[in-house]
Amino acid sequence: MEEIDSELIKEAYAQFGLCIYQIQCIEKSFAISIIQNSFDNRSISSAQYDYELSKLFENTLGQLLTKCTKDNIKLPNEIAKEYDSILEKRNYIVHDYWWYNSDSLTSNDGFTILISELKSLNAYFENLDELVSIENEKYLLQKGIDSQKLEAILIEILEGKRKGRNKQRVLKKKENIINCYIYMIDIDKGNALLVVELDDNLLCTIGDNGLIPIEIDKSRLTLIRKMEKYLPAESNLGPSVSRYWNYYIDLKTRVRIKVYTKDMVKGVIWKIEYPK
Repeated sequence: MEEIDSELIKEAYAQFGLCIYQIQCIEKSFAISIIQNSFDNRSISSAQYDYELSKLFENTLGQLLTKCTKDNIKLPNEIAKEYDSILEKRNYIVHDYWWYNSDSLTSNDGFTILISELKSLNAYFENLDELVSIENEKYLLQKGIDSQKLEAILIEILEGKRKGRNKQRVLKKKENIINCYIYMIDIDKGNALLVVELDDNLLCTIGDNGLIPIEIDKSRLTLIRKMEKYLPAESNLGPSVSRYWNYYIDLKTRVRIKVYTKDMVKGVIWKIEYPK
């Protein structure tokens, strides 16, 4: 049996790892395209942006491409026409690559062929990711966020001066609320944020279409004592929303959280309606 050059083995696996990385990059880029498109006509917080993006990150590439088609995401034709090919190549790499090419692992020539193919696939995915990223950057420019601001943020992250948000779990349609709090935003104006705590101690606040996770200092929260006798209680965290920022969250203990607004400039109003 032919002795395989160890450097060829290392190079093949390195190129395969890079290919997986490029696939993950393009998955994230498509997710960003989808979320930017969905928020064009919505007023949301950075916490909701992060949460909804994290939900999209749970999707497979196939699911993301389906959403791109369904939501009519505006991407250049050279990208849109590649959807089937992108998915086919991704599935080949992730599910079938080593099995399909097992015969090539027995010779130096075989490894050389694999390395060449993987380099070609890396270039393919890298080019597509760059094209999608350019479209995403164009969107940000329209919103007043230029490339210099983006670069500055990236430098802060790399230097450890700016921390990213922790990965948050996706909320279920029904969750158990164990506590309700008030977080004062502006004491003089009486502006307060509603914060609820779930049975795994995850903190959430109101978004434009239901509750969303939030990272907040729990020591700055004030417990709503009146709610204690109605908790813990199961609630519907995915209410039916006919209009953004206008919905109810119902608890099984017959308490209802009402979220509404008449004018986004004046802000969002929330109140707790107790059983009569």
